[in-house]
Amino acid sequence: MHQVLFHLGSFTVYSYYMLWTVALFVGFLWTYSRSVIRYGLLPHDVIFLLSGAGLGIIAGMSVSIYLKHPGIIWENPLRLFYFGEGGLSSFHAFIGGVLGTLIILWVRKIPLWRVTEASALPASVVLAIGRWGCFLNGCCAGVETSFPWGIRFPIDPNRLLRHPTELYYAFSALAILWILQEVEGRIGALERKHHQAILWPLFCFLYGCSRFLIDPLRIDWFAQRRSFFMSSSFLVITGAVWGVFSIVQMRRP
Repeated sequence: MHQVLFHLGSFTVYSYYMLWTVALFVGFLWTYSRSVIRYGLLPHDVIFLLSGAGLGIIAGMSVSIYLKHPGIIWENPLRLFYFGEGGLSSFHAFIGGVLGTLIILWVRKIPLWRVTEASALPASVVLAIGRWGCFLNGCCAGVETSFPWGIRFPIDPNRLLRHPTELYYAFSALAILWILQEVEGRIGALERKHHQAILWPLFCFLYGCSRFLIDPLRIDWFAQRRSFFMSSSFLVITGAVWGVFSIVQMRRP
């Protein structure tokens, strides 16, 4: 593990924060490009959308930290922004970003399907990059394994070989990205015949399925199994229902 990347004077740059910051920057930049070039959205509308998503993500991360450490709001409110304590890659951050985007969509009267389709592939990239921050930080470690790719995590006093679940998340996100690219190549972007969301529901479904498979391998699975199960179920059900709805709409004359 490599929790600290480097120091700038008295300022410490942590790998966790750096990798997730880079991930979000790349995701936002690619979303902007796809929204304008491939899905015909106005540049200023996309800036509003990304701002709403960013604020929603920050709010979601803070909520996640508060739920895990409810007493900190009285002890030290600033700890709500210590995202390394459990907020940055959480389900709550995902929901916060979605809600922030939906608010801007409603205010600016922007077609939902264009935004969801433009952001589906970048969302996979955010996960693929950001999870390396989790890996370098040593959090989200897996249970003991005898597989040859097992990793010894510094947080483990017994120094056991454990599943690198962070890397499982990262590589599964790359697999999802490949699938989404293949689907988009077949159905097209703005030029597609039916203007229905396909990529985002598929992303939600596949990401939820990957969480179902990987989460039980985490060392904290038993303690948080209810939360993990609910978030994965929400993603799978949302993706499946939305996807079926879109397909039904596309089949209508």
